[in-house]
Order: sequence, then structure tokens, then C-alpha cells
Amino acid sequence: MSSQTQPYLETTVDKIIRYLKDWDNAQFFKVWFYGDDSDMDIALEQMPCGIVFLIGTNVKQGPTGRDEIQETIRINLVLNRTDYMNDFGDETIGWRKKLELMIQGQDPVTQYYDATTILGVLRTNFTLGNVLTDQTIKITYGEVDRNNPQDTRTGEAWVTLTVTRFIDTPAKT
Repeated sequence: MSSQTQPYLETTVDKIIRYLKDWDNAQFFKVWFYGDDSDMDIALEQMPCGIVFLIGTNVKQGPTGRDEIQETIRINLVLNRTDYMNDFGDETIGWRKKLELMIQGQDPVTQYYDATTILGVLRTNFTLGNVLTDQTIKITYGEVDRNNPQDTRTGEAWVTLTVTRFIDTPAKT
């Protein structure tokens, strides 16, 4: 009996990371991680970075021959807050304003999310290649004490997406 590697469909998290890497093109974020950051030691040399992971999945019976899949995915954006303290003339809001504009900045003329922002990428690619039927996005900001060799207090944004898609299923009885 030979073992085979089962080829799987690209996950929603994989697609989001691919879109974000294409968008960023290594211009700002030094690295993108796939995985939960709760036990992740992030060195200063890796910041700013992005972390994308699946929080959970709900499966609900959909129309005949289909299941409705709802996935909750988090995009964590992590930076060394001291690197951006003077970007906006106020060291207490510099890192937060930097992340806020990077995530949800709007074009001053059209008032659309700017194409160079995270929401611009997610909303422009709303269906992630004709797969998703719904997106809900929640954004929060905060500071985290990271247990890395430099004992860094990071500035972070947590973009939580809840997305819905349908998959075909074998005949149900």
C-alpha cells in the first residue's frame, strides 16, 4: 500500500494571504504568517508583519446538494509601535493612525476605500474568485506585550472577517 498526499482545494485563508501578499508586494510587511499568533514570538526584524488564521467554521445545511460554510478569519497586523511614534506629530497615536489608514483609508475624492488599503483589497476582491457570497468585517486596535528577546510592546490591528460560501455535497438522504 502506498501513501499519497491528498491534494486539497486552496483554503480561504490561503486566498486571503495570496491577495494580501500581491497587494503589499513586500513593500511594507516583512513577512506574512499563516497561523495563530497566541504563542508566536515575533522578532523586531520581522516587524511589521501580518498573521492570518482561521478562528472557526460553522457548517449549515444549504439548498439541495449544498452546504453553507461560514468561516471566521483573523488578519493580525503587528508593528513595533515605537517605529511610528512621530509619523503624525503625536507619539501617542502615530502607530494607531498608521494602521488605521493602512486598513481603512478612503480616497478623498471618491470616498471609496483606497485601493492601497486592506479594506480596499478585501472589498475589491469581495468574492475571492467567485467563492464568497458574504463578508462581514470588524476591526479593533490595541497594544500587546510580546515575549520576544527585545520584550517589545507592539501596536496591532485585528481585522476579523466572517465570510460565507457554499460547497457542493454528495447526495443527502
